[in-house]
Amino acid sequence: MINFFEINQIKYSSKETIMMFHGWGSTIDSQIQLGNQLSELGFKVVIPEIKYFDQKVLQTYFWKTIFETIEEEDELIDQLNLQKENTILLGSSMGGFIASGMFFSNTNYAGLININGSSSYIYSQKDFRKKDRRVPLNDKELETFVKYDPKFKNSSIRNPILFLHGELDFSYSN
Repeated sequence: MINFFEINQIKYSSKETIMMFHGWGSTIDSQIQLGNQLSELGFKVVIPEIKYFDQKVLQTYFWKTIFETIEEEDELIDQLNLQKENTILLGSSMGGFIASGMFFSNTNYAGLININGSSSYIYSQKDFRKKDRRVPLNDKELETFVKYDPKFKNSSIRNPILFLHGELDFSYSN
């Protein structure tokens, strides 16, 4: 059973739900204000609880958290009784990694909003390791990353995508 927080203010409602994934340095509580604002626009907003959330164990559990959350995608969608085609994935920081991983694995979602997260896991991990002066990915680790990395998914994107990262923001819409 996945814990989550739901916001549904029905003034005028959209058929779409926004599933928000918070970053490593934030919590569900820190996302409620944005969730309320999105709900006031007519969206149902769902904020799942992310496993292993503990700032002290970032290097140990960062990728495990991302990969396991992606693996639990169908369970989460079923538990919340959502349809992927009516669900927009939104994530910030680590949540952006998760949202991108889910979206590019199944582009039936209504859209993707990635705020300061990555859609290139291998590139990001290489960069993290270089900055932390850790050893490069070994072959087994690389194989795992390729399995989840959105960059390696064969997908034809049909739905809107918004990447917000600062100067080089990118938006795609068909």
